[in-house]
Amino acid sequence: MTGSTDETQNIINTFISETSENNFIEIKYYYQKNQGKMCAINNLIQYAEGNLIIECDSDDYLKNNAIKIISSRYETIKGKENIYAMVFLKYNENECNIGNNFKCENYESNMFNLYFKDGITGDKALVYN
Repeated sequence: MTGSTDETQNIINTFISETSENNFIEIKYYYQKNQGKMCAINNLIQYAEGNLIIECDSDDYLKNNAIKIISSRYETIKGKENIYAMVFLKYNENECNIGNNFKCENYESNMFNLYFKDGITGDKALVYN
């Protein structure tokens, strides 16, 4: 769900038409007046039909293997009811990490501990379960 006033809708529609041929992933696009990211995510829940919601800003990029990585990680946590999201590193257009790395791979935390106790900095990609 987006409140973007740029060309996001046209770009997403092009991406939808390109990816619909492989039937691997279904993308749906919803627009609302800009009310902030968390409001958009909360409003999106009523439309969600799959297992995962990928948070993606209009200036974010997905690497070619991003869906494969997300799917693989999801297989390891899908039975865990206490996990509401997976968190991934974000990189800018120059492939530089936005913030620091996690202290180890595949560890479980909550958002408060992640940022305030574990010392994680920078923007991170959230994939909601």
